[in-house]
Amino acid sequence: GSAQLRTLLANLYLQQGDLPQARSNFDKALAVANEVADPLLIADANSGYAKTAYLQGDWNADRSHAEGELAAAKNAADKRQMAIAQYDFASALDGPGDMAVSQKAIQDGLGLARELGDQQIIAIGLHDAAPYSLDRGDLSAAQRSFEQALAINKKVKSAEGIAETQSALAEVLLEANQSARAADLARESAAEMHRVKNARLEIEAQLMLARAALAQKRVPAAQEAIAQAVALSTAATSPSQRLIIAACTAQANTAAGNSGAAVTALKAALDEIGDTATLQARLEARLALAEVTA
Repeated sequence: GSAQLRTLLANLYLQQGDLPQARSNFDKALAVANEVADPLLIADANSGYAKTAYLQGDWNADRSHAEGELAAAKNAADKRQMAIAQYDFASALDGPGDMAVSQKAIQDGLGLARELGDQQIIAIGLHDAAPYSLDRGDLSAAQRSFEQALAINKKVKSAEGIAETQSALAEVLLEANQSARAADLARESAAEMHRVKNARLEIEAQLMLARAALAQKRVPAAQEAIAQAVALSTAATSPSQRLIIAACTAQANTAAGNSGAAVTALKAALDEIGDTATLQARLEARLALAEVTA
């Protein structure tokens, strides 16, 4: 029906990184779903709305719609949608930094996914659980979790799942001083997301490629990857990605001996974007600022 078509259209906007249009269409899909009182349609529209609000840094809307998704999924007694809703609820808590409750929600979602034997939903849970190992400083556990998620995504042929997990795994490898392998994964992810026209995940991969290139002291390669990310970004790009673009630009320009304007731009981005970026993005940007002003 029209709710499903609206949700499909909204997901296309989300894929392209046009967050305002995605949010508007998820809102319309939710209105239709509520009219027909279909709990699965309500859950699906709430899920997309929550993801979009998360990317926009609107934590209140994110949490509200994640809670609406979870309630609708429970109403439908649909364990698959309940697992997805737990992951979305975890993201809503993760944005402002409520880690303990967020981690429990992911484990609850993973439990449901494993009970169902749904490999794709298990992969999402493994991917989402890995950053908590990073927070504890356990790189090996994070790498195992991402690699397990990547293997499942390849098995079920989820192009976006593969690309997203490759970028995340590249970050762990970068922390483990394996910059060459990190660059290879990020490059592969960027190419695949360019092929399927997913601008949001291509930006993510290009930024990871830039960071890997900087770790290898390949400044021109880093600048080229940043330029690709900038070319893909718009006013509708998420606050977190805009902040990381500013951070990577400052780092690359400093490495090239030309830090002034980029450092000023990073300070301005931190002031402007503030708490609408995720905790991780804010920390990465502040670490970059400390590094380039040391």
